[in-house]
Amino acid sequence: MATVHEPPPKVRTEDEPKLEPLGEPIAQDKESRRRDRFHA
Repeated sequence: MATVHEPPPKVRTEDEPKLEPLGEPIAQDKESRRRDRFHA
């Protein structure tokens, strides 16, 4: 079972780096929008 779980994580690792860079800017955008709403 451990062997079958190892392949999936490897494939996700390639997708993770792509989602990480995109997630960082999005997370900052969400925080900026929340601050704008809070300030308003």
